[in-house]
Amino acid sequence: MTSEVGANEAVVAGAVVANLRELLLERGVWRDLRRDADALTERRLFELDDAHGTQWVPFTSYAALLHALGATLEEDRVRELGHAWLDRALTRGFLANMIRSWLRSFNPTPKNVTLLVPHLWPVVNRNAGRMRMMDQGEGFLKMRVEPAPESLVQCPTQHRLLEGVGAALFEVAKVESSVQIGPTPGRDDALDFLVLAG
Repeated sequence: MTSEVGANEAVVAGAVVANLRELLLERGVWRDLRRDADALTERRLFELDDAHGTQWVPFTSYAALLHALGATLEEDRVRELGHAWLDRALTRGFLANMIRSWLRSFNPTPKNVTLLVPHLWPVVNRNAGRMRMMDQGEGFLKMRVEPAPESLVQCPTQHRLLEGVGAALFEVAKVESSVQIGPTPGRDDALDFLVLAG
């Protein structure tokens, strides 16, 4: 699959996709996605069966999984999967050592978690924009990814999945939070992340 990836194409780390697929298999969701998929989506899901041995997965293939997931599960279940995915990522997978090391070195405070997130973005995504802090104040922070590929900006299932991941990451810092992700108003190339803590 890596040979099919264009030089400037948005991609997601194969290990991330493989870990999500394993979680979906464990919960019996993968079978439902494959059963309900149309022919094109089924072919793209079939390609993801190999994700573990692939360095990068084209976002278009990953988006097929996300769209199928969004058609099968309610938003709260997608958020819960994102939360469960991060729980897994903290114990196994290629991000585990990086996240645990960072949190051990810098203490899991909300501020340090916000410093970690922009560093995780390019490890997990390529050609998918840069994440940066936009604003923060008492009980909130706002980050933005730009320029973000349209396939990411227009994928609400990915937004819900990342909301679950973000909430789980802030729980590590012992902070109850609400994470809201959506397209930047008036733009088709940027994605906003709003974290409300407290």
